Amino acid sequence: KTVIQPIVAINSYEKPVSSSVWLSDAWRASSEPGGYMQGPSLKPIRLPRLEKNFEAYTSTQLRDSFSVEPISLMNCTSVRQPQLYYISDILENWPPDLITVPPRHFGSLCRFDYQSSSQRELAKQFRDAEIPFLIYNEPRAKEISRKFSTKEFLAKRLGTKRYRTERSDDNHFMYYMEGGRSLLRGSNPKKNWQPPTTNVLMTYTEWLEHARMAYNLSVLDPHFYFRVSSPDLTPADLPVFLPPKRGDESLFLKDPKAMKGVHCRFGAAGIIAEAHYDGSRNFVGEFGGPPDHPNAGRRRYILAPPAECKHAYLLPRGHPSGRHSQIDWSRPVDLDRFPSFKQLRALEVIIEPGDLLYIPHGWIHYIISLGTNFQCNARSGRNSIGADDLRDCGFAA
Repeated sequence: KTVIQPIVAINSYEKPVSSSVWLSDAWRASSEPGGYMQGPSLKPIRLPRLEKNFEAYTSTQLRDSFSVEPISLMNCTSVRQPQLYYISDILENWPPDLITVPPRHFGSLCRFDYQSSSQRELAKQFRDAEIPFLIYNEPRAKEISRKFSTKEFLAKRLGTKRYRTERSDDNHFMYYMEGGRSLLRGSNPKKNWQPPTTNVLMTYTEWLEHARMAYNLSVLDPHFYFRVSSPDLTPADLPVFLPPKRGDESLFLKDPKAMKGVHCRFGAAGIIAEAHYDGSRNFVGEFGGPPDHPNAGRRRYILAPPAECKHAYLLPRGHPSGRHSQIDWSRPVDLDRFPSFKQLRALEVIIEPGDLLYIPHGWIHYIISLGTNFQCNARSGRNSIGADDLRDCGFAA
C-alpha cells in the first residue's frame, strides 16, 4: 500500500469568512475598475518586449528560472505531496501581470521522463494518489508540438471556420455558465451581475493576429482567448489523448470511459485565467506556439490543493462562476474583506512545449500565458480525495 507523506503544516488557520460575501454587492469582471475589489483602480501596464528564445527544452531544469526547492529524482522516488508556499511570497516574487520570467520561482512538482519505465511507473503512482506532477519527453506530445508550431499548420487544419473566442475588456478571463442569470433568481437575485467575458467568432488566423499584437497591449486592453474542441480537433489530432485499446492502459486517462473529447484553449501573452478548480481530473498538454512569437509555448500555473479552498474565497454554488476565486490575485488584496487569503499556500510550475501536467480534481489552479501558446486537455472522471475539504467550502464532492 502506498504511503503518502502529508503536506507539512506551517501555521494553524483562521476560520474563513463565509463565501456568501459576494451577495452583499454587485459582482463584475475580475479586474474591472469599479468592480468587486475595493482597492485602487488598475493602471495600464504594458507587457515588456522579450528576447526571442525558441529552443526546445529537454532538461528537467528550466534555463531561465530555478525553483526554490531543487527538484530531482532524489526527492521524487516515492509518492509525496509537493511543498507549498505562502501565496504572498509567490505573487510578490512574480506578479501575475508580468510575463518576464524571474530568476527563481516557487516550484516543487516532481517531473518525470516518459522515456524511463521506472519514472512512468512513479508517475502512475502519483496519478493514482491524486497528486499533481509533470511529464516531459513524451514522443507524441513532442511531435504534436512540432506540428502545431510549424507555420501555417494550424491555419490549414482549422481552415476558415469561425470558432468561439472569449473576449475580455482586460487580460483576465473567468468562466461562467451559459444562461447563468437564471441561477441567480430567487431569494438573492443579482440584478447587476454582468458576464465577465463575451463570446465572438473568429477564424484561427484572425485570432493569431490578435495574439501577435498582445505583446504590446496594456493589461486594460481587450484580449482574446481562442477555443476549439471536438469534433474540430479530436484525439486523432492529439494522439497522446487517444483512449487505450482494450486491455491496455493510458497514463493520461485514468478513467477513459469518462473522457468527453479534447478541449483546446490558445492563449496570448499576458492572458490570465482566474483561479478555480475543475469538476474532474485533468491532463493538460502544452503544444508549442508560433515560432516567430517571443516566449511562445509557455504557461505558468499556480496550484493549490483542495484544502486551501477555505482561503481562496470561491464564489459559491449557484453563482454563474461558482468554483472560481472572487479575489483578483493580480491586485493588492483587501485583507479586511478577505483576511484568510494571506494563509493560502500553493506552488507554481512553468510548462513548456511538449510538457503534460496532471491536475487532480479539486486542485485550484490559476493560469498565466507567458507567450502565445497552444494548450489542449483531456478530462477523465472524478476522485473522492479532497472531497471533505470541498464540502466544507460549500461544494458537493
